Amino acid sequence: MDLDKPKLMPALLVWLLGMTGVLSLAITTVPGLLEGQDLPLPIPALIAISVLQSGALLALAVFSGVTLGPRLGLGSIIARSFPLLRGPGSVFAAGTLGGVAGAGVLIGAANFSPHELVELQAHAPEIPIATRVLYGGITEEILIRFGLMSLLAWLAWKSMGHFGFEGRNTPIVIAIVASALAFAAGHLPAIVAFGGVLTVPVVAYVLLWNGLFGLIAGVLYWKANLEAAIFAHALAHIGAYAVLG
Repeated sequence: MDLDKPKLMPALLVWLLGMTGVLSLAITTVPGLLEGQDLPLPIPALIAISVLQSGALLALAVFSGVTLGPRLGLGSIIARSFPLLRGPGSVFAAGTLGGVAGAGVLIGAANFSPHELVELQAHAPEIPIATRVLYGGITEEILIRFGLMSLLAWLAWKSMGHFGFEGRNTPIVIAIVASALAFAAGHLPAIVAFGGVLTVPVVAYVLLWNGLFGLIAGVLYWKANLEAAIFAHALAHIGAYAVLG
């Protein structure tokens, strides 16, 4: 599962695209979380370490997406692995549909937010819309869909193959659900970082609404491509921001 030369540059482009979100988060949000804490190192050093760690994790995700995804029909236009809907038109059409649905999920989630999170959001630092688009829309999709979902789909496919099961749809559906739950659970540490408490209503709320959003993005990655999932995720943030501020 090595990266050959024809795949190396496209993979690097996907990685660089994801790093825009990492850098945006590091510049706009991380310093505010670290200020006022008893830290072992200066804030710039901790930010640099965070960027390096995120960059390494992103590289692993890109490697997974480029090498494992195409084996199950999962792919990316930029990475030159084309799944069912092949051209840029698939990004706009499927991405717009997914973006509208995703914005609806975000707006619905805001209207049913537990009072603990409402109070937390009132005092937590505001994450700029640019960072929501770059990190949420791009970096998270590369990490969760391109990386994790591709890996989980491949593992499920190989595991089921040992029992004589040759289909690809079931392993992908398993991966969509599992990666959506992982995506949802990944938002829980952020609540703690902002000073929140993980009560049962808060955890259920985060898993339900973010998991639903993750299912939409997972289906887009499966039926279209990575770029459609990215476009939808970014558009959802923009749409929700236009309505909710």
